[in-house]
Amino acid sequence: MKKWMWLVLGIGVLVVVVVTVWVFRGTKVEVVQVVERDVVELLVATGHLDVRPVSALAMDVSGVVDSVAVREGDVVEAGEVLVELRRTEAQQQVEGADRAVETARRELARASRGAQAEELEGARAQVESARAGMELAEKNVARAEELYRSGLVTGADLDRARTDLEQQRAALERAQSELALLEGGARREDVAVARSQVRQAESSLELAQEQASRRVLRAPFAGLVVERNVEPGEAVSPGQEMVTLANMAEAEVYLDTDENNLVNLRKGQVATVIVAARPTERFRATVTQLGPEVNVERGTVAVRLKPESVPEDFFPDMTVDVNIEVKRIENARSLPRTAVAMPREVHVDTRGEEENGDKKEENGQDEEKKAERVGGQAYVFVVEGGRAVRRNVEILANGEMWVAVRGVEPGERVIRRVIAVDEGERVRARGGES
Repeated sequence: MKKWMWLVLGIGVLVVVVVTVWVFRGTKVEVVQVVERDVVELLVATGHLDVRPVSALAMDVSGVVDSVAVREGDVVEAGEVLVELRRTEAQQQVEGADRAVETARRELARASRGAQAEELEGARAQVESARAGMELAEKNVARAEELYRSGLVTGADLDRARTDLEQQRAALERAQSELALLEGGARREDVAVARSQVRQAESSLELAQEQASRRVLRAPFAGLVVERNVEPGEAVSPGQEMVTLANMAEAEVYLDTDENNLVNLRKGQVATVIVAARPTERFRATVTQLGPEVNVERGTVAVRLKPESVPEDFFPDMTVDVNIEVKRIENARSLPRTAVAMPREVHVDTRGEEENGDKKEENGQDEEKKAERVGGQAYVFVVEGGRAVRRNVEILANGEMWVAVRGVEPGERVIRRVIAVDEGERVRARGGES
């Protein structure tokens, strides 16, 4: 009796063990569910800030540097003073020309308004004085003629009297003419002459000011001071470089990318630019040009992007990382990248040796696996009946963390790490949240 009891008990234990092994056998895997979310595919590349123009500024005159208003790294506005030469002589010429303009303008005002009462009174007084002088000269001539007839004076004395009379008569005529002009008001000829003199004086002033301004170097555009090449007290010659200025407003992002990426690149695509030296500082840019520069040896093509704005403390040729948004799918059926087996390309060289980007294929490698990778199909493992079942999928967008796929349905359980199991392997799933 006891033997049968022990036999039954042993059989029971064996059944329990077998059932337990059957139920709990299989690889433990974590599963996720297909979710709908936005997926953004990025093209990541490295480039640099390409700043054009970078202009070396100079003057066309010689002189001695009086002051330098900027240092390397300064940001300046268009028209801002950069360098000044000593201008003592040039400034004196400007001041003299300015005084000449004021004098010419006063003369024009006087000619335009005509004579004043004081000027008329003075002119009349000149006429009366000249008339009195002529009358006296006439009397002197008459007396000299009588004395000459009497033999009391010589002919030379008579000639001097007559000459004095002619001079007095001419003086009277001039005084009368000037009075007539003043009484007749401003003459158009005088006004025209005065205006001409004003124009000449103003032209001389402009020339003097232009000569003085040539001794001041100003920024032709807003930009960043890259180099400062002169110091106060230094003698400079025409054309000598003084300041190098970079036009940061015209900065572009330049990068080289593999020619194969052209299929996904378009003008107008938006990118995020990260400066390697300041990874926390980012700015947006837009693709503006593809090519035409092509590096035949490397198989790369040039891409240019226009930043929305460049921070003031960035410099030309700084290295940048560029994330170009080449594809965006909203509300896409998505899985984590680790859940999707990506197709891998194999490159064959002229010797028949194959490379996958990591290492060359070993001789004798399984040909079936090799063929699977060449132009292979993306796939995932879904859990069906306790096993890992391969499901081919189409990749719609390959994001940084998520992949938009076609070929699975929302709610299906997909193994989170596709490399954790083999096709058909029995699995024990846990989780299921995305």
